[in-house]
Amino acid sequence: MKFLKKNYGFIVLIVAVLISVGLISSFSINGNDTKKENNELKRIIYTCDDEYELLDDRCIKEIEKIPAKIEYKCESDYKLQNKKCTKSDYKDAEAKWLCPSGYTMRKEKYPDLCYKITTKPMEKMIYYCSNGYILNGTKCEKQEIVKKITTNVCPSASTYDAATNRCNLVGVFTSCPSGTSVGNRNGKYVTCYTRPSVTYECPSGTTSSGGNCISKKEVVEAKYVRGCAKDYTVTSDGENCTKTDYEAPSYKLSCDSGYKLNKDNCVKTITKDANKEYLCNDGYDLVDEKCIKYDVKDANITYKTVNFTN
Repeated sequence: MKFLKKNYGFIVLIVAVLISVGLISSFSINGNDTKKENNELKRIIYTCDDEYELLDDRCIKEIEKIPAKIEYKCESDYKLQNKKCTKSDYKDAEAKWLCPSGYTMRKEKYPDLCYKITTKPMEKMIYYCSNGYILNGTKCEKQEIVKKITTNVCPSASTYDAATNRCNLVGVFTSCPSGTSVGNRNGKYVTCYTRPSVTYECPSGTTSSGGNCISKKEVVEAKYVRGCAKDYTVTSDGENCTKTDYEAPSYKLSCDSGYKLNKDNCVKTITKDANKEYLCNDGYDLVDEKCIKYDVKDANITYKTVNFTN
């Protein structure tokens, strides 16, 4: 359109020449028609009123401009969500047999068995003493049993009589106090007694142990044999203890990076921007994302005559 306006005069000259030789009889350029009548070249000029612009042989004026409506669309296998297009990509989950932490899968029984071998140094398991010694922890003690000292104890205001093993109350009574018994009677007077209480004590330098008094004479380090704890066995080199624990493997489904496990499948959500489509109501034209309504009417016509001779 800009090229035609800029070179209009040159083009008209060429057309005039063509008309003169009879190759064409009329033409139209950029809303200005030119025709040959009676050896005259008549140029038709289209013009518009103020505020209108010429478009071919019509005059247009913009009377309303509003933002175009935006409609978001996705490809057939995508779903529209919040101006985004999403779809789910599914693939089969990978099944794996897994052992607990620290366990190894036993290949010859895959996938039925997981095992873990634990090895540790042999321990001092059993301590013992030579004959005549008694084991006390990790020590051997040579001991002698000493008889306990027996002591008869009488209440206050009484004396002990070893021949009768009694505690005789001092004095005579017309009746014996509660808890005592009658010893001798003389007329209306009596003597009274009780039985002594007995205490047992270990002699000085001994200690009480299980009802006996023990005299410690010698203490030495106990001897020991090395061994393994329960469920452990001695290794072939005789220096360590080992045991093997077994566990059943677990069955686990896993997915590649970017996928999430959903039941037996791996799912990844793919998201991309939705395609924008700009729409206008009837009677509006879409121009640069705007809806424009025009007033359109016929252009004004004037003629300019150019003399022409064959």
